[in-house]
Amino acid sequence: MRRLLAAPLLALAVSSHASAAVDGTAIEAALAALHGADLAVVDAPVAGREPSAVVATRVAAPWAALAAVLTTPSAYREAVPALVRVQVVEQRRTGGVQSQLIEWELEIPLFNLKGKAWIRPRIDGVDLDLVEGNLAPGKVAFTWITDKDGAGTILALESQVNVRAAGWLFRQVVSRSPYGAGAMNLTAAYVLLRAAAERAVHPADARARRPQSAPLPPALPALVADAPVLGAGPALAPFLRRGAVAAVRRSASGRLVAATVAAPFAAAAGSLLQLLARSEAWSAFPGWHTIQPIAGDRMEVEDNLPLVDFDATWQLHRDRAAGFSAVASDGAIRGALFGWDVYPGAAGAASRSVGVLSLYPRLEASGYVPRKFIAAEPLLEHGMALALAYVDAMSMAARLQESP
Repeated sequence: MRRLLAAPLLALAVSSHASAAVDGTAIEAALAALHGADLAVVDAPVAGREPSAVVATRVAAPWAALAAVLTTPSAYREAVPALVRVQVVEQRRTGGVQSQLIEWELEIPLFNLKGKAWIRPRIDGVDLDLVEGNLAPGKVAFTWITDKDGAGTILALESQVNVRAAGWLFRQVVSRSPYGAGAMNLTAAYVLLRAAAERAVHPADARARRPQSAPLPPALPALVADAPVLGAGPALAPFLRRGAVAAVRRSASGRLVAATVAAPFAAAAGSLLQLLARSEAWSAFPGWHTIQPIAGDRMEVEDNLPLVDFDATWQLHRDRAAGFSAVASDGAIRGALFGWDVYPGAAGAASRSVGVLSLYPRLEASGYVPRKFIAAEPLLEHGMALALAYVDAMSMAARLQESP
């Protein structure tokens, strides 16, 4: 189930196409319904257009603290340690607004990315316009929204990414799945969002910005806790009409609890759950090369992915009426979890049902490369899991759409 290991590396990459405008009221309602989880929305892929996404989180800091981070070049370096260089090379003042051109360099395993970007403040946020280098042209747009109770701020980030401008490794990742580019954009957006939020909350304590405890698989009820809200909650319905909707739930220690993705399915809800539990359907997950059913509701999976080990034996638990869960009972990622839940599609919707995939992939146990990524940037535990859940959910929806 695991691929796209390069996904986190696009920390600032976005194309110049305009993404859908942030609806602050709708985002606030969705975050309220998610009760502490972060929100992600990935627009349905459109041929000839780069993938677009919106991610949002609550921040226990005033908007001024976020503005201080997002308009200060050195703060980006502090927020994202992999940004080994952020240097101001030009400044311009237009209409009373000071914009700064920075040279940036992102250090990642295998190679570095570098380029130039303008930091352009707005009255309600900050735009990052990439104008030169690996990821140009591009744009990342931050928007802050003050909570109605005044206790903090909602930070939203819109992005579109031109992955093919980032180098050969990114092109290889994209070639593995039609949803690879969207997943990479999504991972980068989420990591940058949470990094900025943590820097605003803990401006002087770098250690406090990252979790200190070890990753810990959740209990099965916690794994699927966000599925009903994403699959059938009225606050999330407007976003589901745009494409896939996701939640990232973090524990009190900051570690990943689950990445949960809701996607539209063509199959009727009554039959979809049975289809999802069949071994033939599991091969829809990119990289799951062979799936062999064995006794006792178990599946033996062999992958064909480079640099990682996702071979595992999965034990199914048909533990609820609307879905089922599976745990990796053997293999390098022993203890990994996923679950499917199914809900009827909304009246008048094009899809006949909504499938919700909840995932805890144990990426840190899957090989040297992902372990190094997460050790260097713990937020990648969340960002890569989100990307994988998105690719898996969308790939499954596409597979069942094609099935007779």
